[in-house]
Amino acid sequence: MPSEKVTSILLSKTDLTLSDVETMSEAQAWRVVYSLPRPTPRSDTKTRACFTGFGSTERAELVALADSVGHLVTSGITKKLTLLVCGANAGPVKMETAVAQGTNLVSGDEYRSMIG
Repeated sequence: MPSEKVTSILLSKTDLTLSDVETMSEAQAWRVVYSLPRPTPRSDTKTRACFTGFGSTERAELVALADSVGHLVTSGITKKLTLLVCGANAGPVKMETAVAQGTNLVSGDEYRSMIG
């Protein structure tokens, strides 16, 4: 009889019954597990926005707007960042870093229009 671990996997991932699994050897059970189709990785298509160069009130308003449409808000430049929303006091290094990795830069007004 297969181990508890492989039995648990087979019962949750296949239509096999406990009696079906009990007739298998450990090696047979693992072969079935490894023959199962692998789940496809989810594509992460959410827009990720970072807000920089804004006062606290305007930033809070923009973050609330982003949340309302399902955008993920990050606090810094990441590889998955989609938009860097820049206010009047946006730092040039942050903007250069974002541009270098292919992130789109928009102003607060442009972001509001996009959400619109």
